[in-house]
Amino acid sequence: MASPSKKVFITGINSFTAKHLCGELSSHGYDIYGCDINVDADEKTFNCDITKRDQVAKCLAAVQPDYIVHLGAITYVPSSDVSLIYQVNTIGTANLLEECLKYDNIKKILLPSTSNVYGNPDVEVIDETCPTLPVSHYAVSKLAMEQMATLSFGKLPIIITRPFNYTGVGQPDKFVIPKIIKHFKEKAHVIEMGTTSVIRDFSDVRFVCSSYRKLLECDAKSVAVNICTGKEHSLDELLDYARKVTGHNIEKITNPEFVRPNEIQKLIGDNSLLRKCVGELDTIDFHDTIEWMLGG
Repeated sequence: MASPSKKVFITGINSFTAKHLCGELSSHGYDIYGCDINVDADEKTFNCDITKRDQVAKCLAAVQPDYIVHLGAITYVPSSDVSLIYQVNTIGTANLLEECLKYDNIKKILLPSTSNVYGNPDVEVIDETCPTLPVSHYAVSKLAMEQMATLSFGKLPIIITRPFNYTGVGQPDKFVIPKIIKHFKEKAHVIEMGTTSVIRDFSDVRFVCSSYRKLLECDAKSVAVNICTGKEHSLDELLDYARKVTGHNIEKITNPEFVRPNEIQKLIGDNSLLRKCVGELDTIDFHDTIEWMLGG
C-alpha cells in the first residue's frame, strides 16, 4: 500500500521560520514545496506575490498540496509601510483561502497570526479566551486576517496560531534578540536599546516548528491556538545571561527612538490548548536558545 501523500506548500519559503520548518517537516517525511516573492524558482519553489490572486492560483494548481503553512507575511511590528502590511497580511491570506476552496484534498491549513492581537491585557497569563485589543497596524492586520479566516471555518480545515515572541539562529538582526546576540558576538562596547524591562514569553524557533508540524497532524481545526512556553523572561535578563556566557560586558544605552509608544509591558501565554491539541510539547529552555545563537 502506498504511503499517504504528505505534500506541503509553504508560503514565505525564504523566511526565517520557513527555513527551520523545512528541516522539521523534511525529517518527518513531508514533500516540501513553497513560494516567495523574488525567489530563485525551480520545480518545487515558485515566484509568487500573494497579493496577486492569479499568482496564488497558479502555485496551488501546480502543487495541489495536502497541507499548507502560510508564512508569507510582513512580520516586523515597527514596519512603516502600513498599506503593504494590510495588503500582504490580510488580502494575501484572503487570496490563498479563496483559491483553497477549489480543492477537496487539503488536510490542514495553518495560518500563523500573532500574540500581539491581545494587546496590553489585564491578566497575568493569556489564554485564547482573552479579549483581542491590538495596538499596532501589524497586530490589527493579523486580527483582521483571523476574522476573515473564520468565514472559511467549516469549509476548510484551518488552524490559526498565535505565536508569542520566538527567535533562533538566522533571524534578522533588526529583531531585538538577534541584535543583542550580534553585539555580543562582535564584542561591542555599547548597545542602544528601547525598553528592556518588558516581560515576554520567548520561545525557540525549533519548538515553534515542532508545534506547527504537530498541529498539521492533529485532528483540531476551526480554532486559534497559542504557541508559547508559559515562562517569562525580560530583555534585561537576556543581557545578563549573554554577559555570563560570553564573559563580555556591554553597556546598555536607552535610545528614545527605539521606545515604542504603545509598548506591551508583559505578554505571557497559556499553552493548555496547544497541549490539548498535540500532546507533549518539545519545549526548549530559553537559556539553551541563547547559547545556540551565540554559537551559531
